[in-house]
Amino acid sequence: MIKGLRRGNKQAFEELFLAFFEPLCGYALGITSDRQASECAVQETFLRLWERCETITDDMNIKAWLFKSVRNRCLDLLRHSAMRDKYQQDIITDMKLEESLNTYEERYADDEALIAKVNREVQRLPDPIRETYLLHRQDGLTYSEISEVLGLPQKTIESRISKALKLLRERLDRGNLYSVKTKKISG
Repeated sequence: MIKGLRRGNKQAFEELFLAFFEPLCGYALGITSDRQASECAVQETFLRLWERCETITDDMNIKAWLFKSVRNRCLDLLRHSAMRDKYQQDIITDMKLEESLNTYEERYADDEALIAKVNREVQRLPDPIRETYLLHRQDGLTYSEISEVLGLPQKTIESRISKALKLLRERLDRGNLYSVKTKKISG
């Protein structure tokens, strides 16, 4: 089977996939507690194996490699999920500091409404700015790491992050002022 994989034999790959997909999903589920994330991790692992099939050696323990790769991918997914949650909480914290407690409580019944509003505004950012912002805030990359990933100068990355924060602050503050004025007029 290893020689077949190394040559890019689809049948050898399918046999390996069928033999290990379910056990790997079960293993991944034990790590992530999320069936969809588990299947995603396993599929990405198999894709990575297929893309690197020519590097497989005769003495390689495919089973061990698969389980280790799935474990690492699951941990990556958990880290990214934690980063995304942290990014959302950071925005909420920033918003809470900028508003008085009373205004915040009047405007938002719970954090989910604020998270949804922030996410909508993030999606409205221009593509290059949004991509850079999400790499930093959601994926947790440093400015220099983003610079490497995007192949851009670090100053450009800093400028994009600054622009994203400015736009978000303006858009979210504009919503706050409008809401407060509306309440004062009608109340």
